[in-house]
Amino acid sequence: MINLILPALSLLTPVVASPICVPTAISYSTCIGYYATIEKVTTNTKYSISEEDADYLRQLGYTIHSVDQTGPSSFHPTYYYWATPEKGHVVSIRQIRNDVDSFLFMLEQLENLAHRVCPVDVYTDIPDNILGYIRSFNQNYTDHASGYLPAFSWAHTAGNVSVNFNQLIEDNDDSNGLSFSQFFGSFVSSSAYCTQGGYHVPFVPISGISNALSLIDPCEHYQHSQGSSSYSGNDMIGIDLVHMFASLDTLYFTDSIMGGYATASSRLSVITSWGGDLQTEAKSTSLTPENSLSFFNTLSSQNSNNGGCMRYDDFTADLDATNVARQNFIFPSHSRNYSILSAAFANYYAVDHVVSHTYRYTLFIELTVENRWAFQNVTSEVEAFERLAADVMCCSISNGVPSDYPSIAKMDLSYKLLWNDVLALSGPSLNLRANLSVGFSAFVIEKAGLTPISL
Repeated sequence: MINLILPALSLLTPVVASPICVPTAISYSTCIGYYATIEKVTTNTKYSISEEDADYLRQLGYTIHSVDQTGPSSFHPTYYYWATPEKGHVVSIRQIRNDVDSFLFMLEQLENLAHRVCPVDVYTDIPDNILGYIRSFNQNYTDHASGYLPAFSWAHTAGNVSVNFNQLIEDNDDSNGLSFSQFFGSFVSSSAYCTQGGYHVPFVPISGISNALSLIDPCEHYQHSQGSSSYSGNDMIGIDLVHMFASLDTLYFTDSIMGGYATASSRLSVITSWGGDLQTEAKSTSLTPENSLSFFNTLSSQNSNNGGCMRYDDFTADLDATNVARQNFIFPSHSRNYSILSAAFANYYAVDHVVSHTYRYTLFIELTVENRWAFQNVTSEVEAFERLAADVMCCSISNGVPSDYPSIAKMDLSYKLLWNDVLALSGPSLNLRANLSVGFSAFVIEKAGLTPISL
C-alpha cells in the first residue's frame, strides 16, 4: 500500500516524509504536481493499491489494473500495479503546492541530492551553489539580462552561477513526478525562464498553470481580488520565490568578500537587495515628489504599481531574504553545512512567527540597522532605519528639510543605480528621493507597529 501525503485526499494514514514540514493555515494554493518516493526492485513485483492511490499512480505513468470482486463486496474492485526494475515501487506520494510546506520539502530534497552527488573536492559550498541554481531560473537575475550597470552585474554582486553544479542537479534529479526544474520554474514566467548559458533544461509549462506562481505568504494574507469569496494561487499576492533567492545570494556573496556579519549592514549588501529597488523606483518617470509620499500606501494591496519596481511580492522577497540571512547567520563560514538553507527558512517561517503579522517588519528593522555603519548619536532603531533609508537615496533629512549629498559621494558604488553617469550630473530630484525614503521607512515602521520619528 502507498502512503499518500495528501491533506484531506486520502483515507490512508499520512506518513511525513520530511522532518521539516511546517503546518500552515493557508488552504488557497495551487497544486503544482506530485513528488514520489520510489524504491528499486530487482524483479517484477505486484502491489495492491486503493482506488484513490490508483489515480495518483496513473499521473506518474504507471499502468493500473483492476479486478472485479465476487460476493458481498463485488461493488469494490481491487487495484494493483506491477513494479519493475525500470520504474520501481512507489513508497509515498506527496502533493506539491506553492505553499511554505512544499517549498521547504523541495528545498530539503534539493539539498540532499546535492550532498549526495557533489564531489566534495569540487563543490564544497553547496548552499552557495543552490542559491545560484534557484536564482538562475530567472534570466533577470543572471548576467544574461540587459540594462544593468557593469558594476552591478550579477557576477559582481552575487557571484557566478555554477553551470557544472546546475547540470549535475539536472542530470541526477531522481524525483519521480515533479522535477526540481518544474517546481522552481513554475515561479518564473516563460518569458523570463533562463536556458541561456546552459543553466537549465528547456522550459516545460505545467498543465493548468498559465502564469508564474508566487509563494503563498504565511505572514500576511493579502488578496489580489478584494471582495472575492475564493482565491487561487495565481490570485494571491505572495512572495517572489526566485527573487528571494537572488536577494539572499547577494547577501551571501557580499558577506564573503567583505568579512562576514560585522559588515552585514554595509551599503553594498543593502543596495543589492531592497535598497537597489528603492533607488530604481526613484528613477521611475511616473513618480513625482508629490505622489511619492503616498506610493507605499497601495504596496500591500496590489501586485503591480505605476513605478513597477517595488511590487509587494518583490518587496517581501527582499525582506525575508534579509531576515533569513541575518537571523540564522547564513554566511560562507557555514558553507559545509549543506542543509543550512532549509533549516533557516523552516526556522523563520515557524508557526509562532506567523501569528504576528508585525514579526517580519520588526525583525527587518532590527537586523538591518544592527552594527550600523553610518550614523552617530541615533536614539533608537527607528531613527537609525529612517536615516538608512535616506542615505540609500543619497540624502539626509534634518527637521524635515532634505540635504543633498555632494557629487563626490554620489560616485560611490553604493549610489550608482541612482545616477546615469559617474559624475552624478543627472538623476532624480532631491525632493523625490527624500520623499520616497520617508514613505518607504514610514511604511515599514508602521507595519512593525511602531511610530515613525519623521526626521
